[in-house]
Amino acid sequence: MTVFIDLMGSWVVRASLIAVMLGLTVTLNDALYQSTLRANNLGQTAVVDSIIYADLNDAGYNVSPVSSTFQVAQATSVQFLADINGGGIPETVRYTMTQQSDSTYNVYRNVNNVNNGVDLPVGNVRSLSFSYYDARDSLLLNPALGLTKIKSLEVTQVNRLGYDNTGKEVLDTTKYKIVPPNLL
Repeated sequence: MTVFIDLMGSWVVRASLIAVMLGLTVTLNDALYQSTLRANNLGQTAVVDSIIYADLNDAGYNVSPVSSTFQVAQATSVQFLADINGGGIPETVRYTMTQQSDSTYNVYRNVNNVNNGVDLPVGNVRSLSFSYYDARDSLLLNPALGLTKIKSLEVTQVNRLGYDNTGKEVLDTTKYKIVPPNLL
């Protein structure tokens, strides 16, 4: 009888050890999935940031007169002239956003002479905003009235990286200032 009780006890211990190991494996697998998702989203964020940065840094390149570079300057969209492909003819570059059903936004990049005016999505973000500054680095409160005064821009982008273990959204904010050398 004691042998039977010992066998039952060992089975209970083994079953509990297996349950603990299984629970630990599931938890670690979930953590690995979340960190992989965040790393992928950070990589996509870096690509979107570099595209926007490169385009805005070229604002005014090969444009004559340079004072006509910016055509639209709003908080969530910008349109400007730049010879981004080096072909000798300035392209009209436009960044706009549209809200999706899951409350994220698609950022669209439109370059008229490169992709025949078709809007190309460059990334899913939570928000994208532009601030405009003059030659004295003073914020232009109404940049649409002084498009020729714009000498630098600040871009603020908020990306959704995923969700944490509690289901709360994890966001990443990048902010950078661009001083296009062609506007100086």
